Amino acid sequence: MGDLYFNELSVDFSFSVQPQNEEEAKDLLLQFIQAYYAYKVSSGHDSVYILSYVRLSLTHIVDVFGSGKFFVFLNELESDNKITDEEKKLFKAAISETYIPEWNPEFYYLNHIAFGFGKAYLNKSFSISFSNNYNNGGNSWNHYVFKILEHRLNNDSRIEYIDRLSNNISTIKHVVENHEIWDKCIYINKHPSRRLLPKKNQSEFVVKSLTGFNWDDFYKNQQRIDNVTIKKKIGHIVACINGWQECKTKDHRKTFTAGNRYIAIDTENSTFEYYIGTDDHKGEIKFHDEQIITKKGEETRKIELA
Repeated sequence: MGDLYFNELSVDFSFSVQPQNEEEAKDLLLQFIQAYYAYKVSSGHDSVYILSYVRLSLTHIVDVFGSGKFFVFLNELESDNKITDEEKKLFKAAISETYIPEWNPEFYYLNHIAFGFGKAYLNKSFSISFSNNYNNGGNSWNHYVFKILEHRLNNDSRIEYIDRLSNNISTIKHVVENHEIWDKCIYINKHPSRRLLPKKNQSEFVVKSLTGFNWDDFYKNQQRIDNVTIKKKIGHIVACINGWQECKTKDHRKTFTAGNRYIAIDTENSTFEYYIGTDDHKGEIKFHDEQIITKKGEETRKIELA
């Protein structure tokens, strides 16, 4: 997977419905930031760039309310504890180089140039859209795939028109529920002995999108969450984005390895069973923590690899 490619049509107010007030614009900006970080975390990339055909087009979502409002809103989101200072700084750095002046072939969506959709298609990646409506029909950008039209010169210098499909993200749910990006995660946990979950702080996007809880509330309520599939999915994604690789076991439990260490998902307690080697059980760790929990009188366990 490659960079993110911002769908600039979603803030082109000749095409899309503009926010009605500053709060609505700020909410849309927050939604974009959350989708951006959810992609960044689940893909395993340390650097993710947002590219667009229009220079700093991402700021257009709030420019309608005055020059410089984009950065004012970023500061307000931090003050409201919606984003952290680190997230704000990293996001500002990510959008600082968004301009691509020349490109070929051309891509169109509903007769509008669609640079972001086109680049996402070419690089097998994703565009990010806001989920505000179009001006001409009330449809939403809140879709997973968009049909676009490629205009390409053939060997006879004639333009060919080819239908393409471009993957799209507009919410955290798109990243976690509808685009199983973590299956292609390339992050490698290079020091599993020192850091069991090196991206544990970032993985809160996962539990929020699947349950609506932050980690503390998830564990307060997890006994009432009887959906084993959801718990297994949360553990699976967290393991992958922290650099653990899935392996096969004879008991078919979801199990992951990093070096000679193993973690196996325990859906009853929403934890990872932690092992050094296949027969040295050290205890449990929560999906967002590296503290090892041990229980007195617990029987010896081991992992039997398939």
